[in-house]
Amino acid sequence: MDGRVQTDTHFNNSMGFIEEYADIRFVDDANGVESGLSFALRQDDENEANVYQMYFSKKLDGLLSAYKLGRFERADSLGFYTLDGAVLNSNNDDFLLKMYAGNPSRIDDYAVVSGEALYGFDIYFSAIKLPRLSSDILFKTSEARIGWQRLEDEMLETKQHETRLNWGLSSSGEITNSIFLNFGIDFNGSYLTSKDSTEQLQFKFYGDLEKNKRLQIDYETFSLDDPELSFREQFYSVYVKGRQTSLAASYFFSSSSTMSWSTRGRTVLREHGENGYGLTLGLDLNKYSGTEYLAQVDFLKLDKDSALSIYGETNYSFSPLITSRFSAAIQHQQKWLSGNNQAVAIEADFQQMIRSDLYFTFFVSRVWNSHVDDEYLFGLKLSYRFDDRAKGWFDE
Repeated sequence: MDGRVQTDTHFNNSMGFIEEYADIRFVDDANGVESGLSFALRQDDENEANVYQMYFSKKLDGLLSAYKLGRFERADSLGFYTLDGAVLNSNNDDFLLKMYAGNPSRIDDYAVVSGEALYGFDIYFSAIKLPRLSSDILFKTSEARIGWQRLEDEMLETKQHETRLNWGLSSSGEITNSIFLNFGIDFNGSYLTSKDSTEQLQFKFYGDLEKNKRLQIDYETFSLDDPELSFREQFYSVYVKGRQTSLAASYFFSSSSTMSWSTRGRTVLREHGENGYGLTLGLDLNKYSGTEYLAQVDFLKLDKDSALSIYGETNYSFSPLITSRFSAAIQHQQKWLSGNNQAVAIEADFQQMIRSDLYFTFFVSRVWNSHVDDEYLFGLKLSYRFDDRAKGWFDE
């Protein structure tokens, strides 16, 4: 259970808000039963109560291996949302089938599509055997996923629908007589059959040159209407409305057991706006247990627009009872339409363990801009954990 006091520029009110949040789960492994309840009560200019999860699930013997009923969280190509409905699982040695149906709804500020009804299925295949391309390439482990999904909504008394196909494939193996020792492939995406268009596509290939060196190729295309970015993403990623495509090549190198370096070059193609390229240099240092340092320099050039960002982050433990995370960024941004903007930003949180089940957290975020409005966030949180040993077994 959490109690939080927070004020920020996002909600655009003077008083901020007070929120009580609870996440309660009951797990009975002996009988294969799990139930959960997550809710929040928020007091601000408009008092509100939200129930995020309220479900019951049970394992079964036979063709139907498990089911879940109620309101529960889901994440897929639509985004992160809750579903009021049911999930049925059927499992055997060759595949796992998940069927779901219900009414989707938005979670807080996560941007997802809403509708009257959502239903579909996913089939997961594990330990599949891919055909051998040559005597030098050996696939060791491979997993695959295929799915079908339909979203229905009523707009202006006309039935609207979206039908999509989802897929995913991951595999790893070895290459003999090559500079690569090991390799891995991840390929996933979704296709809108109702619009005859690819909604999103992601492909990644990596090869280990040695135990401490890795080369990686990433390709990604997607459409994003309203991005919700983390503090770090604001200073090394560029997202725009409409379709965005990027092709990146990365090189990772570990100079010691505690220090690793990375460099990443990418091209960016955008449906709205200019195309361009970017370069990122990074350093990750794990000094000792509980302490980590991250530094990153990023440059992005999009025709007449450009951005240079320097980002740093550390996770530091003052003692076994006090932990902290601190981030800072400096950015110079030049845009043809809106002009130049210099930004200095910090984000920090400190957590104190009062007892083994009671934690106090202070968090703050502040962005100073020269050309646009400044941003801030400040809050306090008190958390009580009944029993942190309970782990959910219903794999969603």
